[in-house]
Amino acid sequence: MEYKTLLEYFQDHTSAHPFEVLHHVTLRNVSPGHVELDFYSEKQLHSNPRGDVYGGVHLSLSDYLMGLACITLGKQVTTAQINGNFVKALPKNARIRGVSNVEHNGQTTMVTSCRLYNDMGELVFMGSGTFMVLGDMELPALPWSLLDEE
Repeated sequence: MEYKTLLEYFQDHTSAHPFEVLHHVTLRNVSPGHVELDFYSEKQLHSNPRGDVYGGVHLSLSDYLMGLACITLGKQVTTAQINGNFVKALPKNARIRGVSNVEHNGQTTMVTSCRLYNDMGELVFMGSGTFMVLGDMELPALPWSLLDEE
């Protein structure tokens, strides 16, 4: 597939991933060390017995989001540690807005932060992660995004 932007490249990476949760993700913004996405939950797939979005979905999304923020800096990584604080429950069939930033871009480890928000912009989850750097990853020579032509 031919890509026009790195946003398209990373969106294809996300949609082709075998992990089912990521099939419900749309990347909104990628830039060096920063990723934003939307996740659309489905009751049958992502809800706990109470009908709220399962906590494992929050952790899975944050792990992917933080790891992808590391990849935007051209590094292959694996999760070494992840922490999460559940702030507020999300009802079934919710949209989650995720934002992640690389806080420390080291040669052997990277430290990241992540926040997940509901449709009202309220914080529902905040996390942090440490990732081990496995090596470099060459990104395509593309712009991050294109300016809207209006």
